[in-house]
Amino acid sequence: MWARRVERSAQFWRCYAELKPSVPRMDEILEGIEWSIMVDPEGWRKVPDTQLWGAWSDPFPDAPTLAVYFTIDDPGQCTMVWVEEAAAQES
Repeated sequence: MWARRVERSAQFWRCYAELKPSVPRMDEILEGIEWSIMVDPEGWRKVPDTQLWGAWSDPFPDAPTLAVYFTIDDPGQCTMVWVEEAAAQES
C-alpha cells in the first residue's frame, strides 16, 4: 500500500496544545485521522474556495469528534494545518 507522508504545521501544533488538556484520547483519535489522510486524502471533503480538505474522526468512546484540516502539498505529502472539536460528519 502506498501512503503519503503527513506533516503537522506550526498552526496545527498551537491548536493541539490548546485542545490537548480537555480532549481525552486525543493522540489516539489523531492517529486514526492521520492514517486516513496518509492512504486516501482525496476521500475527504474539499473545503470550497480553499486549498484545504477536512477530515473528521469516527465516534470514539469517551471522546469528542475532532476535525482536522489539511492540504495536499504534492503527490507524496500532506500537511495537517488545523485541529478542532467538531460535530460528527457524514461521509
